[in-house]
Amino acid sequence: MTVEAIIQERATTHGEYATMAALAQDIKYIMRRGRFTYLKPAHQESLDLIATKIARILCGDPDYRDSWNDIQGYAALAERAISKREEG
Repeated sequence: MTVEAIIQERATTHGEYATMAALAQDIKYIMRRGRFTYLKPAHQESLDLIATKIARILCGDPDYRDSWNDIQGYAALAERAISKREEG
């Protein structure tokens, strides 16, 4: 599959890239107005990736199951980081 074919395929599930990217950046900007900088890197990265997935859902196909599964996965990774710190 060519890069162009992949880009066109993703546009059907994720929405038009420039629009989705702008919305994702807006969400991330708002998140950073809070206590974001005090979070651990695992929390920050999970929230960044979740924000991107939210933007894809809003701009693309809200029934695209992978986006919802990815959100669960990124939240689980943040939770694992918490568990590892608690275990010492």
